Amino acid sequence: MRDFLKDVKFNFPLDLDEYSSYFIAMKLREFNKDNIPEPRGAEIPDIVASDIPVDLEIGAGVGLHSIQYSQNYPNRKLLAIERTRSKFEKFFTRFQHHELTNLFPVHDEAISWLTYYGEKEQFSKVFILYPNPEPRNSNQRWGNMPFLGYLKDLMIPSGSIEFRTNIESYREELLKNLPNFWNFEVVRNQVLEFCLPETTHFEKKYLDRGERCFQIEFRKNG
Repeated sequence: MRDFLKDVKFNFPLDLDEYSSYFIAMKLREFNKDNIPEPRGAEIPDIVASDIPVDLEIGAGVGLHSIQYSQNYPNRKLLAIERTRSKFEKFFTRFQHHELTNLFPVHDEAISWLTYYGEKEQFSKVFILYPNPEPRNSNQRWGNMPFLGYLKDLMIPSGSIEFRTNIESYREELLKNLPNFWNFEVVRNQVLEFCLPETTHFEKKYLDRGERCFQIEFRKNG
């Protein structure tokens, strides 16, 4: 199955009906922890034994959303992972300036870090905001990744995962695949007309240019 999918070419924007058979094939792939490289050695934050909700942001960038969210929700903890060094350094500088005790920045590859250090039913909310749309590699889009099933196991019962994107076909792919393949329930699907209280630099840029942005939230079932 892996070799077959590797040779498949996808057009972008997506024609979901045309590629539905490929999406079904992707669902059949199992996440193999043994194929995931070990983390870089980032320090493990002391958040596992927590008496308040723990949330997760994957691809935190320079930390605008992470910092705003942690300020607005002092009774929640946020683990924010960013892999790009230049972005993380800016994030960490801002983090030190704000001195937030409920925010835990991690410089690492999110899939590696979560595979080795994530705990089952650990996260209440997951944020994946403006991810790379991967127009030439559909296997790397979140709705198609076997890792999403593993990530679901790291979420508490009825936990939520929120995506934002400025690409409508990406939104449609999420709305199709997460309920059908991963048993998530859609709880929010809206067009953003202005920046949310916890925003990102991408969101501000897209909305300032007059582009439409989408907020899609799912709840874990089972």
